[in-house]
Amino acid sequence: MEFRDYNKYVGFLVFSLCMSMWLMCSGAFRRRLVIDHKKKEYCFYIHSYLHQTGPLHHIYIRIIGQKNGQGVLMYKLILNGHNLEKRELSGLSEKYQLMECQGRRIAKELNLNYFDYQDTSKHHIVVHRPNINISDTNDSSDPPV
Repeated sequence: MEFRDYNKYVGFLVFSLCMSMWLMCSGAFRRRLVIDHKKKEYCFYIHSYLHQTGPLHHIYIRIIGQKNGQGVLMYKLILNGHNLEKRELSGLSEKYQLMECQGRRIAKELNLNYFDYQDTSKHHIVVHRPNINISDTNDSSDPPV
């Protein structure tokens, strides 16, 4: 190969390095979740801009179960919520008991809701519930029977 052929690749390499450095320095991938227990709400920031805010019952820790190529059920912990990006808190593991223990501990320390990988389970821990006004659900002109 001649020297001219390498110039094509060097230009691409320099451009890629510059772009990578700019993305790292600009903080384009920075996400921040602020949990305020006094106000009982959370704020989700992308870079330095407020993206979402809401009550604490909208965010939770959950175990996700998925099968691998051999049909073995693998588990991982996630932090998720309304209009939030799903964040993986752990890698995949076959050890359900360990993932459950860690998920419960994280949820307890952060004072968040915890959900098991099954939709109906005795292992759910619901700390925060939505406020329901009974007067809004029952209309006074139509009394309950």
